[in-house]
Amino acid sequence: MPRYWALGALLLGCIISAVDLCEPPNRWVLKGRCANILGHFANELYDCCGDAYSNANTYLSTTTSQPPYKFFIPTVPTPSTKQLLNEYCGCENGNLLNFSMRMTEKHPWPAQYPWLIALFSNGTYFGVASLVAPGTVLTAAHLVMNKNADDIVVRAGDFDFLLRGVQFPPDERRVSRIRIHENFQYQTVENNVALLYLKSPFKLRKHIAPICLPAQGKSFEQKRCIIAGWGKRAVHPYTQFLDIQIKMDVPIVTRTFCQNQLRQTRLRMDYNLPDSLICAGGEKAKDACFFDGGSALFCRQENVPFRYDLAGVFSFGLCELENVPSTFTNLAMFGDWLYQHL
Repeated sequence: MPRYWALGALLLGCIISAVDLCEPPNRWVLKGRCANILGHFANELYDCCGDAYSNANTYLSTTTSQPPYKFFIPTVPTPSTKQLLNEYCGCENGNLLNFSMRMTEKHPWPAQYPWLIALFSNGTYFGVASLVAPGTVLTAAHLVMNKNADDIVVRAGDFDFLLRGVQFPPDERRVSRIRIHENFQYQTVENNVALLYLKSPFKLRKHIAPICLPAQGKSFEQKRCIIAGWGKRAVHPYTQFLDIQIKMDVPIVTRTFCQNQLRQTRLRMDYNLPDSLICAGGEKAKDACFFDGGSALFCRQENVPFRYDLAGVFSFGLCELENVPSTFTNLAMFGDWLYQHL
C-alpha cells in the first residue's frame, strides 16, 4: 500500500501547472487565466504571463469545474532514475477532465497515456516519442538521424494540436543532445532506437509521466497491445496527418509468421527479419501504418493491469498490403543499453 500511495502522490503532485514555453519567469496559460490555471476552455488562446501561480492554490480549493484534488507529500527518498522507471511509471489515466467530446475506440482520453510526446523540428511536427525519464525521451533513430538537436522541441501533455476541446496545457522542452544506437543500420532498420536528452527535465504530473521500460529479454509475443500517438486518416503515404491522438489495439505476432508474411511482399523470399525487430498488427483496419514513425507500442503488465511496458517504437510497415504486420524496434532487446544511457 505505501508503494502505491507514493506512486499516486508523485503523479498527482502538480497535476496542473502552466507550461514552460515563455521565457522565465513567465508561463504560457490560457487567455485570461493567469491566476486560474485550472480553468481552460475550447477555442481560447494562450497568454504569456508572469502571474501563472499566484492564486493557483486558492483556485484549486474553490473551483467547481473540476473535482477537488488533494495533494499528499509523502516522506520518501527522492527516487533514482531506475527506481523511477521501475516504480513510478506506465500508469494510464481515466477521463480526468470529464471530457465531453464524443470519443470512439480509435481515440484515447486526453492524458490517458501521459508518456506520449510530439516531436517538432523548426516548428514543424515530424513524429512521436515516449517519455522514459523526466529528462529523456525515446524514439526511432531514423526520425532524428539527420536532425540537429538544437532544432528539436519535444512537447509533452498535448492531445489535440487544434485545442478543439478541454485538455491539459502542454509543456515543451528543447533537446540538448541526441544519442542514436551505435549499431543502427538505416537500410535494414536494425537497432532503430534513439534517446533525446532535454535541456531541462519535465515536471512530472498526472498528464506528464514516464512509461516503464521492459526488462532485458522480456517477450511480448501473442499478446494484444496498444499503439498510440498521432497518425494519418488512411493508410496512404500522402495522407494528411491527424492533429489528435489515436490508439489501436493490435496483436503481437511471432517472428516466424511475420517473416513469412513479409517474404510474400516486395521484400522477397530471401528477406530475413532483423533480431532487433518485433511485429504487430496485420488485422484489417488495425495496423501501425495509420501511425507516425516513433509511435509507441505498449503492453499491459501481467500483475498490474493499469500499468504498461514500452514494448516497441514503430519502425516500418508495408502499408499498402493487408494481413502484413508492421515492425517495431524490440525494446526488450535494449533494456541494458537504455538503463546504461539514461
